Amino acid sequence: MMALSLDLAGKFLEEHTTYSTGGEIQRMGMTDDGVGSVGGGMPGDSGGPALNSSVSEGWNGSAYWIKNGVGGSATGGSDARKMTFRRIFARYALAFTLTAPKDFPVTFAPAGQVQSPDGMVDALVGKGPDGFEVRLYLDVKTHLPVMMQYVSSVQNIEDMQLWFKDYKAEDGLKMPHTLTWFANGKLSEEFQVQRVKLNPAFKAEKFQR
Repeated sequence: MMALSLDLAGKFLEEHTTYSTGGEIQRMGMTDDGVGSVGGGMPGDSGGPALNSSVSEGWNGSAYWIKNGVGGSATGGSDARKMTFRRIFARYALAFTLTAPKDFPVTFAPAGQVQSPDGMVDALVGKGPDGFEVRLYLDVKTHLPVMMQYVSSVQNIEDMQLWFKDYKAEDGLKMPHTLTWFANGKLSEEFQVQRVKLNPAFKAEKFQR
């Protein structure tokens, strides 16, 4: 399970939790590319995880941190991971709100129209700090995002595509509920959005480690 908390003023929290009631599962931890599997086994054995494990990664305006497990250790991470995480934050913010974080401004310019599998789309090129760049494609009729294209420097992937599907109304706003990633044309990851809460009242310590 993954939970995302976004504050466009410049705060972001990504939480991963793995549950198991038995059988072999994977232990989640922080790798060079972010949250990922760092081993596995049967719950309770020397190589296996406990019945649940969690990893949190956050950005609090100017401070980046990683926390492994409930009450576990937190670290500041490398400069490279800090930059990568801020880019992840910006892409999620653009995907769900078409607005970049306040502390990570992105400027868009039109790039014509192209044909997509579902019809014509308007292409926009967005550029931000530290060489950040994305291409965003919007449906010409609904103006909803169809796909985002970018380069994943950490994974050395030349063409990363993030497709948006299953739009549903959330407090009057249409938001995608299926996000699918393709890396160099091959399916990489997909997740289903189960719940969306707009304009939540975040507690002050929400984004602190």
